[in-house]
Amino acid sequence: MLDKPPDNAVHSIERALAIIETLGRYPQGLGVTELGQAIGLHKSTVHRLLGTLMAYGYVEQDHLTERYRLGMKMVALGLELLDRIDYRREALPFLKELVDTEPTRVARILDELIDFPEDKEEAILELSQAEAG
Repeated sequence: MLDKPPDNAVHSIERALAIIETLGRYPQGLGVTELGQAIGLHKSTVHRLLGTLMAYGYVEQDHLTERYRLGMKMVALGLELLDRIDYRREALPFLKELVDTEPTRVARILDELIDFPEDKEEAILELSQAEAG
């Protein structure tokens, strides 16, 4: 969470986010009282917020232990985010730096990873073109 929330912050959303972030650190889940103590809220407030988060699938309750944990909606959102990431674009600055600082090591890695010479040449060409662009 932020050290200092923005002036126009919505407190109920801040509290719901605090619940989500805290539950993310406790995969075994937390009870209402434990969760309230962890985030500094009364358990009745936590219970109401948990009810809303559960209704939307962001939190679920283990009926055996009565502990709350992150729900499958969080997994779905994470997977949607992962689907949008262009890993090649994200990795490119690091690859460029690696090529600049460790060209011999990069060549050895490419030798091990790429079986066909034309594929290796294509990979090197792509990296050098990306550097120029």
